Amino acid sequence: MIRLKESYQKGNIAKAEYISKMYQYHDNLYQYAGFLPETNVKRIVIEDNQVYMETRDLGIKLLCRELDERIIPIEMLNFNDYEREELDMIDKILTILQAETFFDIGANVGYISIFVGKKHKDISVYSFEPVGITYEMLETNVRNNNMKNIKTYNVGCSNKKGEFSFFYYPQGCGNSSLQNLSGREDVSEITCRTDLLDSLYQGLGEERLDFIKCDVEGAEFMVLKGGKHTISEKKPVVFLELLRKWSKEFLYTPNDVIKFMKEIGYECYCIRNKKLSKITEITEETVETNFVFLHKDKHSALAKELG
Repeated sequence: MIRLKESYQKGNIAKAEYISKMYQYHDNLYQYAGFLPETNVKRIVIEDNQVYMETRDLGIKLLCRELDERIIPIEMLNFNDYEREELDMIDKILTILQAETFFDIGANVGYISIFVGKKHKDISVYSFEPVGITYEMLETNVRNNNMKNIKTYNVGCSNKKGEFSFFYYPQGCGNSSLQNLSGREDVSEITCRTDLLDSLYQGLGEERLDFIKCDVEGAEFMVLKGGKHTISEKKPVVFLELLRKWSKEFLYTPNDVIKFMKEIGYECYCIRNKKLSKITEITEETVETNFVFLHKDKHSALAKELG
């Protein structure tokens, strides 16, 4: 589009031809206008050198990033919404618990943090994102949505403290990980800081920890190991993404996580038909990839109400 305009300005293309060719680009504006009603994207805003989208349900403004094919607002356009069933369950659990604290580990660009913060205005949200460029977008989205109850931290949770190489590629920043999960040859290695969940929680001075959402591209078990004391003591609801193909890269299986959590009093559930269904093992037939862990004593009433 820019090159076409430059060509016209240099006199290399006639005005009528220029107008016709430019309209092929402009017509996409009307195509999007007809496309949006099927999605949770209410508005696409194009400003100087940036694009952001606004959700239909809570009016959440999300900045877009050029080249990123999997960024959340683009996922909403492609698939109408983003993890709606999971978000609705998180909302139900937080409401029943009358939750005061929410940890978003692997916060990405902040959509889930902002969703929780808008739905539950009295909750304190702590958002952890280790990848610098993604963290900048997280901060921008939190600021653009005027979220006073969200605090952001440019650090990842793991079972080791220090600086480590993460694998990153612009077309899928949300898939950044300690392992090259994409298998791409053009992936870049960037240095990110990690710390133990136990240490991070202790440094906040909070008395409660009601809910942990953890989506860290295969390193979930490492997060749990680094937070075992805190989880055992505070007994939060733990929401985990567990993919067999990614956990394999970290030399564990999702069933190792179920066993680990069982040893500290937790039972595993998946979301089916808007309810929680208990499972004891993840098999090749398991289609779910997000799982809710409830403490068998502390959350027994919660499990009964949502089961």
